[in-house]
Amino acid sequence: MERRNFLAGAGAFVIGPHLLPHFATQKSYLLYMGSRSADEGRGLYVCRFEPVTGTISPLTLAADVVQPTTFALSADLQTLFTTSELGNDGKTDGKLLSFRINRPDGKLTKISEVPSNGGGPTAICLDKSGRHLIVGCFGGGRANVFDVGSDGTIGKMASTQIHEGSGPTPRQGGPHTHHVLLSPTERYLLAADLGADRFYISRYDKTTGAITPGNPPFLQMPAGSGPRNAVFHPNGNFLYLVCEITATVYVYAWDEATGTPMQIQTIIPSTPTSSGGMIHIAPGGHFLYTNTRVDSVLHVFAIDRRKGTLSRGQSFSTGGKTPWNFDFSPDGGSLCVPNNASNQVALFSVNRGNGAITPVAHSVSINAPVSTIFVPA
Repeated sequence: MERRNFLAGAGAFVIGPHLLPHFATQKSYLLYMGSRSADEGRGLYVCRFEPVTGTISPLTLAADVVQPTTFALSADLQTLFTTSELGNDGKTDGKLLSFRINRPDGKLTKISEVPSNGGGPTAICLDKSGRHLIVGCFGGGRANVFDVGSDGTIGKMASTQIHEGSGPTPRQGGPHTHHVLLSPTERYLLAADLGADRFYISRYDKTTGAITPGNPPFLQMPAGSGPRNAVFHPNGNFLYLVCEITATVYVYAWDEATGTPMQIQTIIPSTPTSSGGMIHIAPGGHFLYTNTRVDSVLHVFAIDRRKGTLSRGQSFSTGGKTPWNFDFSPDGGSLCVPNNASNQVALFSVNRGNGAITPVAHSVSINAPVSTIFVPA
């Protein structure tokens, strides 16, 4: 067995003590991982990660789900929501699922399963009340809002937004919603549409879940850019968007009162064909991270908290090939990267003083990983 690999079924191990000062004091996490493999390894997996000691438990199957490619967690940390990303061709439907988290082993008990009503559900988010689940459907080119019961049951679809448009590249024959997120006070729902080269901005009713067009209803992005993911700064004043096809990062000043973004900066990648992936701001709001897939690199930017602008920092290898995504632990002390093409999830400690990441001694072996989430155990 190679030193960098951790095989499911192997015993627990511990990282080197020189890494421990960068980890946070959270005692233990359940680390859930979603696989996009169509055969062996299909499903939703879990292991236990203890950041103080660096211990990682053997990987086990938490629930049998086909292509669980995104996650959302209830505010009480008891319910995990995910998707079954079927229907990216726009001809079939995907699914939305909710599970009760069983502690201490992390196994999942299904609460509900419903059609996503759009195909290819690639992104979900919960509003702060936990009463609505919002899903972006890549295959259907739409954003849908579903009611959620107090027990985590996903109910009827409350509203929908159908996207329009196309782009000049072969992947942009029609609308493909890739990401959904709510504005800081939840007045607005934003949706990045990779196929239409549009960043939709809609009014959102927190009580009913209704979506209505904003003013403007969308930002028209550069042709062939492929908007993919976005994130708000914790102070609510700035918005950051990364495009998949060009890997360009756009920085906006955000006006929550009117729902209007004003572009203030553009970060062009050093490698134009590197393919942009995810974008996150580390807890604390001092650093922004993006990943590029072709070169398998994680890029760190320092954030000017007053101006919102970015300064290039270091770039780091993701420890594998084709990083599909990445995720921070809630306290910001740890980071994991599902490297899809190398069939492993790499773990890193995070230096919250300068944003640098240091690889943990081993990675977790899993077929075609695409999604991860830390859940306090």
